[in-house]
Amino acid sequence: MKDLDLQKFLIIFSMLCLCSCDHYEEDKKVVVAQANKDAKTVQDNVEKNGMRVANDVRDNLKKTGEQMRKWWLTPLPSTAKQPMPVRYCYRVLQDILCYREQMPGWENKLVAYQGAGAAPPRPATMKLLPLREDNAGNDVEKKIANMKPVFVAPPTPVKDQKNDASADTVVIDPMHETLPDSVLSPQL
Repeated sequence: MKDLDLQKFLIIFSMLCLCSCDHYEEDKKVVVAQANKDAKTVQDNVEKNGMRVANDVRDNLKKTGEQMRKWWLTPLPSTAKQPMPVRYCYRVLQDILCYREQMPGWENKLVAYQGAGAAPPRPATMKLLPLREDNAGNDVEKKIANMKPVFVAPPTPVKDQKNDASADTVVIDPMHETLPDSVLSPQL
């Protein structure tokens, strides 16, 4: 009985092998056709995109070369001095402010002006008042004669701390003060 089963198994196996051989040949033909088709597609893509990539690389190299030539061959800007813009500077409180035009009525506050085409400023029509006029005409002798003493009597003498200290208070001399050892102090 075992021989019969083995015989049936061999027959079925051989039939499957024969069937697969036919499919193998068909599959082989399909695979070769697909490989040829893929090779043609790859060849077309390489020809089309390869030229585009080569053209892009060539164009970028030309642009880079032109830019490098511009950088190396372009002369540096001239060191000729540019004309100074017109400015009129006035003292305002503690600051100095500059304007492009003259400020009417501020002639007495003018500090400086500059510029190639700056017209000279108009002369001041008014003078500034002096800051303190109370000391303008006084002589030094008059000032000394008008001075009054600050103290009516000499001040009282300062008491000596060592003689004035009572027996209950302890006076620590800063020269002999003992400081705690920092090594033994707790750390924060």
